[in-house]
Amino acid sequence: MQPIDTTGALSFWEPVILSLAIFGVMILIFVASQFFVVYWLGEREKSTEKSGAYESGVIPTGFSAAPML
Repeated sequence: MQPIDTTGALSFWEPVILSLAIFGVMILIFVASQFFVVYWLGEREKSTEKSGAYESGVIPTGFSAAPML
């Protein structure tokens, strides 16, 4: 029986790591493109309604900040 010659042979993990890296890069490109599309198509309007405080659906009345002691 002759010993197996492994010179020049790839290890078991090298093809797996390469395909995992390619998949990871593809996912990052996809996510980045989705963020870009949302930013590009999204509305960017400033209004008093958007800049006001959100109080769980209740319209805020009066001064709501606690006094500084």
